[in-house]
Amino acid sequence: VITSSSIPSHPSTAMVETVLNSTKRLVGLSPTAPIFITVDHFPFSDFDGTPPDLEEKIDRLEEYTINLFNRYLTDPRVHIIPAA
Repeated sequence: VITSSSIPSHPSTAMVETVLNSTKRLVGLSPTAPIFITVDHFPFSDFDGTPPDLEEKIDRLEEYTINLFNRYLTDPRVHIIPAA
């Protein structure tokens, strides 16, 4: 399970890709083992109450999630699980 949440580099998936690629070096992990990438939502207390701040972070997180789905769409072992 790889957890992810809102970070300034979103909508880039580079950090998750780095972590996912590093699993190839784990001794004992089957190359066919399923990998679950979770996308956490953020607490609304992180915002100062201004709509532009909130909207921008929501948009970046949504674009990041879409990028993950598109990047791993054809990889049957990778599953993307966004928070509800």
